[in-house]
Amino acid sequence: MASEKGRPRVMVPKYTEVTVHNIASMQFGIQMAINRAVYISVDFEFSGLGDRKQQTRSDDLAVRYKALANVAQRYALLTMGLTTFELAPSKGNDLEHRYTVNNFAFLLKCQKDYQVSSASLSFLADTGLDLSRVMRDGIPYMPGTHKNTMAPADAVTNPEWCLRSILTHTLSRKVPFIIHNGLLDLCFLYEAFYTELPDTLDSFIVDLYELFAGGLYDTKYIADYVDREGASFLSYLYRKYEREQVARKLKGTEHFLTFEANPPLHVKIQPPPLLSGKRGADRLFCEHYASFGYCKNGRQCFYSHDLDVILDCEEKGLARKSKKRKRNNHKTDSNGTVATTEDTTDIVKTDAITDANKQTPIHNEPDVLMQPALPVLSSSIPPASTSSPLTAPPIVVNLPATTAVFEVYHSAAFDAYMTGCVFAHQQLHHTVIETRPNGIKDFVNKINLMGKDKPLLIQPSAFAKISDGHRDMKKRLFEESGGGTGGSSGESET
Repeated sequence: MASEKGRPRVMVPKYTEVTVHNIASMQFGIQMAINRAVYISVDFEFSGLGDRKQQTRSDDLAVRYKALANVAQRYALLTMGLTTFELAPSKGNDLEHRYTVNNFAFLLKCQKDYQVSSASLSFLADTGLDLSRVMRDGIPYMPGTHKNTMAPADAVTNPEWCLRSILTHTLSRKVPFIIHNGLLDLCFLYEAFYTELPDTLDSFIVDLYELFAGGLYDTKYIADYVDREGASFLSYLYRKYEREQVARKLKGTEHFLTFEANPPLHVKIQPPPLLSGKRGADRLFCEHYASFGYCKNGRQCFYSHDLDVILDCEEKGLARKSKKRKRNNHKTDSNGTVATTEDTTDIVKTDAITDANKQTPIHNEPDVLMQPALPVLSSSIPPASTSSPLTAPPIVVNLPATTAVFEVYHSAAFDAYMTGCVFAHQQLHHTVIETRPNGIKDFVNKINLMGKDKPLLIQPSAFAKISDGHRDMKKRLFEESGGGTGGSSGESET
């Protein structure tokens, strides 16, 4: 076991939380981080995993795929962690390999009915996921094939369209895509944000090969079948390799890794101005809510749902109209015609409305993203050096001495970050420390299969065709952006 001096402090990076409220404003910043990335890691949280005792672990891969596809179609994504890794110049040390990382946590809300697993939701709740926030603040998405083939008129601000644009942009970058035991993650990703999963495993494989042109790397496969680690669960690998990097740096003669996380994005959302003029009074409240008792924007509506505001407006409006009729009835000329009078009360302004409006916000407060909910978990062990994974000021959470940090803290954002850090270690090990002719590329497109001693190979086949859904999506993306997601140099459609 490493000494106290060589054991790094357990630190969890801060992240940018992306919700339905801020994704439109965040989109540009996220895409800029993606543009700078040399690789990208992802992780997802699901509403359930299906029955693990049944066909999801079948020896027959075709049967296993069918079962996994069924899980992805019946359950839903709740959160997505996405971490970008970009190379940074070393600080005068040729042995140091520095990465700058950006962490993003997307709250997701599936728009169709789906199943939930009590065990899965209990686990997520116990490890910090606020399920009520997922429902309230999640980015809406509709899984499966989309009938809409053109961007909506409000594409720039439409949350679901922004989410899909970010993921399409990620694929278009053609950089390595890193997962950990990620076959089910890929099924969910494909079904939720791309199109309906293909009927056969062969078509799914060919589709993935074209979609992820930068290659897929599964850190669990590399740990299990290449590095032959004693254990290969994610937090174990992350902590083991983190300690190794600190020990390497202290020696001063070996290559080592350091990671520096950028602070969360802070975007101030500018609400639309309140309308004025003849219909300004009406716009004090939500007309749709006033008519039907329901508003699709819910708590995010820019206008008031306060019934007193609505009723005050109606009462004053009726009173104004009544007075206007009486005034017009008295103003007739000798011929019995009504004289025209200028109505100077275009906008209803009453103290009652003003007071009610002060008491009930119209939900147009600027939304500033300040949700660094991922804490730094401290112990009594001092930092070994200044080359900790982060340089941002930590948030300290005091846990009992017996608490196992990686058992009580869990999130898609942290898992995506750990996955990327594990891959950085594996890449350094196989390209610099133990030089291989092809380096880490020997392990590209090999996905871990639970219970199997061989990986699932993501490669083209002369006997497999791309799916109809993938073909339609490629055409759609090409029409929208003039390029699409790229893919291999030749389609496997024979």
